[in-house]
Amino acid sequence: MGTLWKMDSVGGGFSRVRGAVLCTVALGAGVVCLSGAKYSAATGTASCRVSREFGFRGSQHLFAVALDGPGSVLAVGARRAGHSEHSLVERLSHNRWARIQTPDIGLLGDVSATSRRNVWAVGARKALHWDGRRWKQVSLPNASGLRGFAVSHISATTQGLWVHGARFVWHWNGKRWRTWATKGLTNYGGISALSDHDVWVGGDDAYVGEKGELHTRPLLLHWDGRRWQHMQIPADPELEILAIDARGVDQVWITGYRADQDDRWTGVVEEWDGSTWHDLHQPQIVAPYGVAGQVSYTTISAVDAQSAWVGGDAGDVPLTILASARESIMPPEPSPLSAVVYDIDAVDAKTAWAVAFDSKSSLIERVACDQ
Repeated sequence: MGTLWKMDSVGGGFSRVRGAVLCTVALGAGVVCLSGAKYSAATGTASCRVSREFGFRGSQHLFAVALDGPGSVLAVGARRAGHSEHSLVERLSHNRWARIQTPDIGLLGDVSATSRRNVWAVGARKALHWDGRRWKQVSLPNASGLRGFAVSHISATTQGLWVHGARFVWHWNGKRWRTWATKGLTNYGGISALSDHDVWVGGDDAYVGEKGELHTRPLLLHWDGRRWQHMQIPADPELEILAIDARGVDQVWITGYRADQDDRWTGVVEEWDGSTWHDLHQPQIVAPYGVAGQVSYTTISAVDAQSAWVGGDAGDVPLTILASARESIMPPEPSPLSAVVYDIDAVDAKTAWAVAFDSKSSLIERVACDQ
């Protein structure tokens, strides 16, 4: 999966937080399940539980989460000491969270894994690879002074690493980097690699208007092992793509938001079936929160062609949503938490793990639905 991440400096330490809140989901109607909320519908419902499993306050912060095996979860971030940020990795194994010692390469903004023996954690200047025995440091190319690329993703078939940043895509084949310049592709967006011959990149294309003004429009690229191709995108010039996850050429999900002239944001979830984009509309999601149209989805983890877990916020209220293809996403009631779901990784259509945080704390949450 992919993760939008920023180099914000926050952190600190509250050890373990355990709690749970219930919500319900409308079966077959686009499913909503989120922290501190309840939702019911006239159609059939299922019960969901959000468990706050682990967290920090103050000088420690988590940014990304990934599953590296059955019952095993990794979360990465940073701990601050003075004016420096140091690598932070936590793992859940056998129902217990424990800190993992790694080389210190500073803040870790993303993590991705295919197994317990193939894990990548990525920072601003270096990446760490775990092969089941030891951590290996890999310097990122031309990364001097870089303060935040958007996403990293691991190839499912090799130990290669794919990274998307501002105006570039990098690929590590285990020995060396290859770099592609992506003219116009801005810092925000995502990357999803099914293999080293099937890679999707979504983001924004920056261009200059007739009067010299700067504009952006959505951009979607696909790598087939030989060249990058521009792919069909939703016909929406106001769309901002913040995350992407693919399961095949006919199973591609993107999330983000669209902004109107008054800078009101509407969250967007789009699913590509190989020929058509399906927009999961949710215009009613603003009203229950009492926010002036500030809904955006910053992360996605696809399950299959029919469903994907989506994370984001509505006016700083966290959202964790299981979106069903070709259906509307139903709105939840307000949550008392002030946080943003920043990364999410799906176990299946019933369970997902998420990292949520605000300026003071970060949480690892488990969302489980009985369907």
